[in-house]
Amino acid sequence: MSFISQILSQEGGTVRYIKAVENGRPAWFFVKLNPEQYSQYKKAIKSRSLELKDFGEIIASGWGEEAPKDVIDELKRQYDIK
Repeated sequence: MSFISQILSQEGGTVRYIKAVENGRPAWFFVKLNPEQYSQYKKAIKSRSLELKDFGEIIASGWGEEAPKDVIDELKRQYDIK
């Protein structure tokens, strides 16, 4: 199972790896969603315009097409994912 698949459900909340375009630049985010806001998140994501921080905690983010290996390694360590 890939890291992305494993991180989707950790620490009692749902964590999502999201790739987007911010101000015309590619960006990536790992967001730990508040479980009680998950249904609102699902509706908002379909609109393709939302503030991720309104639905939970952004635990990592950066510019580029993909999250760097060192960030993924740190999240693996922090969330105890094998």
